[in-house]
Amino acid sequence: MRLAERLNKLGIVHVLLNRLGLRYVITWLLHRLPLARRLPSGAKYRIRHVESFILASEVFGSGVYATAMPSKLATFVDIGCNTGYFCALVADITGSRGLRGLAIDANPAMYDETRWLLRVNGLDGVIAVNGLAASPGETRDAEFFISDSHIISSRFPQGEPGLPAKGRWHRIVVPSIDIETLWLRHVGDVPCELAKIDIEGGEADLVVPQNPFFKRVDSILLEWHDWIAPRAEMTRQLETMGFTLVSTLEDLPTRGVGLYRRQ
Repeated sequence: MRLAERLNKLGIVHVLLNRLGLRYVITWLLHRLPLARRLPSGAKYRIRHVESFILASEVFGSGVYATAMPSKLATFVDIGCNTGYFCALVADITGSRGLRGLAIDANPAMYDETRWLLRVNGLDGVIAVNGLAASPGETRDAEFFISDSHIISSRFPQGEPGLPAKGRWHRIVVPSIDIETLWLRHVGDVPCELAKIDIEGGEADLVVPQNPFFKRVDSILLEWHDWIAPRAEMTRQLETMGFTLVSTLEDLPTRGVGLYRRQ
């Protein structure tokens, strides 16, 4: 386990970050002097938040997603894109800037980060969207909870069991998003070759047989969250939709990542 992930599991670290205000001090400094990083292909990303160190370690350092990424990919969607790092990873592995797809997050600050990343990498065919990926047919505004630690923001203000509290939850209201409608509008009536989904439990309501978007998806990289959407339930649901779990990329006590492919 990398250093950033180890520190994330220590309660004393979050006590210092929250009670002493270090989270805000460090983030304030990073906003003024962001750390710029470049991947082997030249794809760029930046670190402007304390938690982005952890996210960068998970996306770029752990190799969890990279092991399941095809070298040739034209279309994808990143649901729960956070800072957009996965988009940079796709661009890096494929070596393509002609990718097409959607990057969706309900946190307005993360939407802004993703827009920046897409722009500086010339990923003009990938559209950033601010809103909650909702159940099919849902059009009303929805409540969403932003955590002081942006990597756990969710529809559900529940931290991961066994881990220390990472600060307060802040309720906001965001638009509900119908992914199928957006895909048709911005990408077209074409397959989605890869859907990456990491929405802290919201996958249970989104990934359902009545959602027409998943009929056009070939492969799914799904992070399950056992305290809200258990792995076994998500796998059974996906099997009814014609997907098979072909690889478990990460298997932790309360969450994990699986690669599912259409049969």
